[in-house]
Amino acid sequence: MDKTFSNGELNMIALKLEQTAADKISLPPKIAYKIVKNGIAIKQALQPYQLTRDEIIKKITGGASKVTYSEDPDKYNEVVAAISDIDREIVTVKIDTIPLESLPDGNMPLAFIDAINFMIEE
Repeated sequence: MDKTFSNGELNMIALKLEQTAADKISLPPKIAYKIVKNGIAIKQALQPYQLTRDEIIKKITGGASKVTYSEDPDKYNEVVAAISDIDREIVTVKIDTIPLESLPDGNMPLAFIDAINFMIEE
């Protein structure tokens, strides 16, 4: 199913998926496959955004790969303002949905459910 997100939304989804990937959750193989497949699709969709964002940061900071508010508030605010335009750009990603009833019963961490929520189909 094609789903539409802003780059900012999709980036947050990718971060959540990465953070919960380390969790040792026992999933049926088909579910685990769909989660991995969706994660790869998201990373591919974010490549232009990430490359552009990195170039913006390097340009504004004079070559640095990151900037923090505590180190340089002015440059940080300038980077945030410049990136906000590409954060709002819309991208479409083919997402393999997971039927709610196919998720295992039991104690799945809330962070994991939150991370895969966009692919759960009721």
